[in-house]
Amino acid sequence: MTASPSGPAAEIVVLLHGIANVTLSMKYLEKRLHGEGFSVINLGYPSTNLSINGAAHLVRNQLTDLEPGARIHFVAHSLGNIVLRQMFSEPLPNLGRMVMIAPPNRGSLTAQQLKDLKIFRWIYGPAGQQLAADNNPFFE
Repeated sequence: MTASPSGPAAEIVVLLHGIANVTLSMKYLEKRLHGEGFSVINLGYPSTNLSINGAAHLVRNQLTDLEPGARIHFVAHSLGNIVLRQMFSEPLPNLGRMVMIAPPNRGSLTAQQLKDLKIFRWIYGPAGQQLAADNNPFFE
């Protein structure tokens, strides 16, 4: 994917799923955006194995392979939004727009209530613990 020398820079829409999901959960949206003529990258990350910082670092590294100069837009669901917000703590060149689907921008009361249960920690991992709404630096 390259932009023509006299035309505008390429525009790419990056999709990012939520916790305990995979790229398949964003497949419908990916197909619809492709159908509307957008270049789409449906990024996956191991949402239940990484901390929010770890996921943000991984996603940023995956973006380094994109076309230089391309304007990057994001559509994220749930935890994907928090991962992107953390990733944006460092400047991202050519940042476009962002659509947030069900972002837990103030944390999750459910995660706060369940975070001490072993089964919750086992299923949702480090990021699930960090989604708790109480005293969390990600939601200040």
